Amino acid sequence: MNIGSKVRLLHGREEGIITKISGNYVEVDLGDGFGIPMLASEVVVVSPMEAQLVKTPVPQEVGKSPHRTFSKKGIYLVFVPINDREIVLHLVNLTDWKILFTLYGRADNQITGLASGMLESEKSQQITKLLWKDFEKWPVFDTHLLYYSETLSPEQPSLHYSLRCRPQSFHKRIQKAPLLEVKGHVYQIDLEESSAPAVSPAAIRESMLEVPVDVNVPLKQPQRIPSQIDLHADSLDEVKPGMSSDEILLVQLSVFKAYLEKAIAGGLENVTFIHGVGQGKLRQEIHRLLSKHPNVAYYKDAQKEKFGYGATIAHLQ
Repeated sequence: MNIGSKVRLLHGREEGIITKISGNYVEVDLGDGFGIPMLASEVVVVSPMEAQLVKTPVPQEVGKSPHRTFSKKGIYLVFVPINDREIVLHLVNLTDWKILFTLYGRADNQITGLASGMLESEKSQQITKLLWKDFEKWPVFDTHLLYYSETLSPEQPSLHYSLRCRPQSFHKRIQKAPLLEVKGHVYQIDLEESSAPAVSPAAIRESMLEVPVDVNVPLKQPQRIPSQIDLHADSLDEVKPGMSSDEILLVQLSVFKAYLEKAIAGGLENVTFIHGVGQGKLRQEIHRLLSKHPNVAYYKDAQKEKFGYGATIAHLQ
């Protein structure tokens, strides 16, 4: 196996050319001009005789085609380690949508373009290389997607997802990366997680075995923290008549900060901020503060069908 060898993925149908060899890893160009890092054990060299056989078309039964459900979910950001110094960020599309994407890196109030283009169904794109030693300085990765298909109209035509990698959660994400078929740190960016906490069978059993309390003694009910908050000015008691737009914005941000800290202290896994569209100032400030908060794993636009384009969901850690 050498640079320039034609290889086939051991667990897939794709073929490509080896462009780089680094220890136990090789980079394979699948025809899109980008080298995808893979374990050398995950590829096999295609012999000249096999290549000729592969070119022979397989006859198909006339009038029959396999029925397959349209795949709507399955877009991932995957960080694949190459060696002990470098790691590569990939965008993976396992859906049947064509994805028009743009990725930015945001750090120190500066935004840098990382990659953009069209990603076909069941394809991946190498975005950028990163260094392990700079982990604490990695930017916030802002991903903007537009969905397209010739056969189906998307319920959610676009998606915005922001990710700040945290040491305590990043290493819990390692698994076999979709499509790439190598170990990587995987984030599914089009997965809308439920805000309702799961109840385990053990917790139910424990509650059933609890010692009964005296029903005549009034119990103080803990105050339940809602999983979403409406920050529109007309929904806040703190906003008074005659306030200027700048004063209203300060009140909205103050309520936002207080609610976020309360949600973190209350152990919520995710919270939704309904900020509206407007001129975008409130949304921009909320995103800036979320990207810097140590207890925010990542955030993205909330469900369009429920909130339109005026809400952000933040996942806490």
